[in-house]
Amino acid sequence: MNSKLFPKHTDTDKYTREMQRPAADKTFLIFFTARSGSSWLTDICKRSGRLSFPDEGMNPAFIPNMAGALNARNMDEYLNILRRRRNTHGVYGVQMTYHHLRALFDTEDEFMSYFGTWKMFWLVREDIILQALSLMKMQQTQIAHQAHSTPEERKAAEQGFVYSARQIKKWINHNYQAERMNENLFKRYGLEPLRLSYEGITSAGAHKTVNAFAHHIGIPSIPDENLESDHGQIRTDKNQAFAERFRAENADYVKQLGEDRAPWLERIDRSPPTGLK
Repeated sequence: MNSKLFPKHTDTDKYTREMQRPAADKTFLIFFTARSGSSWLTDICKRSGRLSFPDEGMNPAFIPNMAGALNARNMDEYLNILRRRRNTHGVYGVQMTYHHLRALFDTEDEFMSYFGTWKMFWLVREDIILQALSLMKMQQTQIAHQAHSTPEERKAAEQGFVYSARQIKKWINHNYQAERMNENLFKRYGLEPLRLSYEGITSAGAHKTVNAFAHHIGIPSIPDENLESDHGQIRTDKNQAFAERFRAENADYVKQLGEDRAPWLERIDRSPPTGLK
């Protein structure tokens, strides 16, 4: 366990008072890869009013501030207080990448001791090349989401978005490694997450997606009210042009990548009762 992320001195009296709140009895974990629609998913879950606010609470970059604010001195206290402070009608969810898992826990067994009984979701992007380009664009332009930028800012930043096969391959490998390690984790521990994709959830829309979550968690259906998110794509024609160029210049690599990922992508849930068909 990476204990350095947690504060040594906290307000224990305040923590004790917070622990008197009821804890969520239905918990879920979203495994995801970067630029797979996780921010949009977080937003619509929050807007549903039933699925808590499943943000990146397990991101090592965010834990020090969050744990400090919650007076949590270790992972046990941190998860215990989150299940209370973020409890939404008995539900609490959080997101994590496999890279986060490795930074937080010494072993997968240790991870499982905390999350082994949680309902799990696995969110990927089927087009891993466009996904890598989205990561590269975010790094080059410093713009991550439409909701956090203006059209003028995005237009100006587009000038700094330039092609780099080396960077594209770097981000492909980053996400592919996470996919492979997650798949190994699922197989090793017999886990059966609800498998979703960026393409699938954005095509299905907010209402069907939140109800896929509701069904998998085991709560009543969620009405189609106030689910419209202001998170949108910042992809432009340049993303597509760069993707086509990369595919053409790296045909063997792309072919092998597709063959390696095919068994995983075939298991993405696209049928009832999740409502994503």
